[in-house]
Amino acid sequence: MRALPADVLSGFEDMLLPACKTVAFNPLTVPRGEIREVVKTDVNGLKIRHFIGQESFVKQMTRPGRRVVSFRTDHGYVDASGRGLR
Repeated sequence: MRALPADVLSGFEDMLLPACKTVAFNPLTVPRGEIREVVKTDVNGLKIRHFIGQESFVKQMTRPGRRVVSFRTDHGYVDASGRGLR
């Protein structure tokens, strides 16, 4: 790289910097189960934090779902589609 002329490196820089900005927000570059923080600073100096990951962190806060087989009502047991059970 040191033997290359300076004008060659500017061509690589023009291609490399936009690609790095794109890959920084790609969730597939983060290992599963982890979240990466990317801090962007706007023109006024405000720091905006983006959290990038393959799954949302809100997913871990929810209760795992279960399959509903039947309901117990005043009229007896009813399956999930509304039909009466014996």
